Amino acid sequence: MSRLKKTIFLVILVSLVFLTTFSSRVYCEDWVYVGSNENYTQYYKSSSVTIDKQNKTIKVLEKKVYTDKGRINWLNNQDSIEKNKYNDIQHILGLIFLDYNKWKYTVTHITGYSKSGVGLFSEEYPPEWINIISVSIGDIFLHKILKDYKIQR
Repeated sequence: MSRLKKTIFLVILVSLVFLTTFSSRVYCEDWVYVGSNENYTQYYKSSSVTIDKQNKTIKVLEKKVYTDKGRINWLNNQDSIEKNKYNDIQHILGLIFLDYNKWKYTVTHITGYSKSGVGLFSEEYPPEWINIISVSIGDIFLHKILKDYKIQR
């Protein structure tokens, strides 16, 4: 093989290795798997976790990726106009606050995205603390973060 062909081959090989490594870091980001049910798979973004030990609260960005059944269930809870607008929904990001002393949570913001990554809606909510039910996906979510960050109740 000529020197030029070897150089071209090496450049292509290095480029492929770089692109493979770089793209996996970009797309995987730092989403941590929490659990799944028949409606969605749940993750949290580790770089978004903010722990307030004095107030025993955690602020975190949550991601729910819907299954086909979950997407249909979610759409069935929308009015007819919303169903048409959001028919392509794939996942929702939510800004969640968790109170690990009182075992409660509140959602202050959600954004829905289509399969192609287009933002479909964005809504803010006033804080309304809700009890976390034992053995629910919310319970698993809070236990996972407490374990991952070695937080004692």
